Amino acid sequence: YKDKESLLSSALNHLFQMLRYEEVRDQCQGLELILAGMKHNWKNKQVQISGSAALFYILKGENREKVTHLQRRKVILTLLDAMEQFRHDRTMLRNVLLNFCSMHLPDNLTFCHHRMIRNLMEVVVSDNQEDFIQKLGIILLNCLACQVDGEEKLTFGELGAIEAMLKIIRRKLALNQCDENMEVSWSMMWNITDETAENCKRFIDNNGLELFKSCLVRFADKEELLRNMMGLMGNIAEVRELRKKLMEGDFMDIFCKLMESEMDGIEVSYNAVGIFSHITADGENAWTISQPTRNEVMMRMMRAIKRWPLESRRNINYRSFGPILNLLKAFDTPAAQYWAVWALCNLTRVYPERYCRLLKSEGGLALLETVEADPRTLEEVKTLAHTVIEQVRNGPEKVKAESESNPEDQSDD
Repeated sequence: YKDKESLLSSALNHLFQMLRYEEVRDQCQGLELILAGMKHNWKNKQVQISGSAALFYILKGENREKVTHLQRRKVILTLLDAMEQFRHDRTMLRNVLLNFCSMHLPDNLTFCHHRMIRNLMEVVVSDNQEDFIQKLGIILLNCLACQVDGEEKLTFGELGAIEAMLKIIRRKLALNQCDENMEVSWSMMWNITDETAENCKRFIDNNGLELFKSCLVRFADKEELLRNMMGLMGNIAEVRELRKKLMEGDFMDIFCKLMESEMDGIEVSYNAVGIFSHITADGENAWTISQPTRNEVMMRMMRAIKRWPLESRRNINYRSFGPILNLLKAFDTPAAQYWAVWALCNLTRVYPERYCRLLKSEGGLALLETVEADPRTLEEVKTLAHTVIEQVRNGPEKVKAESESNPEDQSDD
């Protein structure tokens, strides 16, 4: 029926119902036929809607693992064609986005990376978009942002992702709504600003810092929101030429208060101390405000760090330790060095399989040995540095076994 649109649409609807309620064999053959029908009738909206609905139950069903990489690629391209052809039809958009969510987009989307981002951004910034469709679009953009690094993160910025997320947040702020759309918008910006200075600058240039303050004041009790916002502020603090912006206005007072926060475990406090670690490590001459003083802030940083249990589980994901390793050299800023060594000790202890290998591959052991041997290093920092070195040398298996055998063990630091 590929040349008979109404019959094809009817057949696709029947197949959709069968896939939804019955057991259907040869689903991969069905997938190929659906794609062929959609491709042949790409201008027929009902065929595209019925086909995409049927695809959904193949891609989320028990046979999903049988779908090959090449078939997944064909599905993605066919759905993008449908999305672009009927970009203002909500049923079409909902079907396409649900398919993308159900199929777990592959890590390697180089064949359509720009196209995917561009289409998703058009969905999320539309003023008349329904909340559920916008939510799916933001979630998918955030998933893509988590999978990329380097140049691909720049692509998000170049295609207007920062401006798009800020637009969504401003809209939610005007409605006094802190929902999942707002939280994921901040999370996405946190992801695409990680070690990407250009995107951090875009955030600042579009008055993102003022929006941070507005959200903090309005939604001070929202843990997930605060964690995502502080993660983004931490990324900005890692950029030397931008962190001076955090010393303007009342940001320093805000971060001082957040250092003492116990919201979301240690995450809010951890990120606040991390921000100050990068700012204080620039030295006395870079400290351009009279209150609070640099020494006062460093004392408060030390007090906060000593409060954190070393076994704390984390809501954070490091792809690189580069910015932290740079702080190991800050012998004239012991509080910043303390934060850096504590972070490495915590991560290699709680998540040894991932972070022991990462630390070793980035040359962290040699730097920690220098920290441990240097007479300028505080004793508690030396102890932590020695612990990290031992954890990495012993290997993930032994660290994990020791941690599991003594789950209540916490450092005196």
